[in-house]
This record gives sequence, structure tokens and C-alpha cells, in this order.
Amino acid sequence: MERCIEARLLERGERVTVDEMVEKLWNCGDDVGAVLVYIGRVKGRDVRLVLDVEDVSKALDELRSILENVASRHSRLRGAILYTYTGERRPAEPVAYIAVAAVDRFTALKSLEELVNAYKSLNTIKHKEVKLTS
Repeated sequence: MERCIEARLLERGERVTVDEMVEKLWNCGDDVGAVLVYIGRVKGRDVRLVLDVEDVSKALDELRSILENVASRHSRLRGAILYTYTGERRPAEPVAYIAVAAVDRFTALKSLEELVNAYKSLNTIKHKEVKLTS
């Protein structure tokens, strides 16, 4: 069965809704029983986050590779989405959206955990925290 896999780099001002992601994932198979969504955001009030991407093509390849790698380990995973912003993000703004669709909640939970951990270890997208000055 072909899995629904999607990776995107988002720019400031680009909006993503949970409804859009969930709808895509529900359509990844008639046997999808669980869809989970993780939204990472900038923590704190005095820090901005800069997500630096030197090579867009390599970054997208790495995101897709992460998705494919996790999918290859979970036969009951039907779909996975990984969207991340690039550039500057301010306090409380979203940084990444990661979502999965699976036959059961156990596969969905394990897959989502693996994707979030892999996202935190990206090589092609550097996360740099910068203190905001008053």
C-alpha cells in the first residue's frame, strides 16, 4: 500500500490548519483508525527562534527521508506529514507541524514520537535561539 507522505518548508505568513492536515491523513486508507498531530512552538516570552536553511532541496530531502524511515519501520502507519517553518519565529508562534495516520493508536503514538525526535536532530535546518531585547 502506498503511504501518504508529505514534507514542506513553510515561510512566514504561510498558514497551516489542523483540519487540512487531518483531512489529508483520514484519506490515506479506509483502515485509518487514528490521526495524531503535534505542533511545536517557540517557548517563552523573551526568545525568538531562527530556523536557518542553507539548501532547500537538501532540507526537503532530509524531511522526506525522516518520514520514509519511520514509515518503513511501521507497517500499520498509513500517512505522515512534516511541515516546518524557516526563518524567524517569535514567542508562541508555531515552528513545526507533524502528523500521522495509522491503523491503530499505538502505531500512531510510536510513529509520532519517532518523527518528533528525528525532527529535533535535523542536519539541514539549524535552530538558533536569540534573546529578545527590550
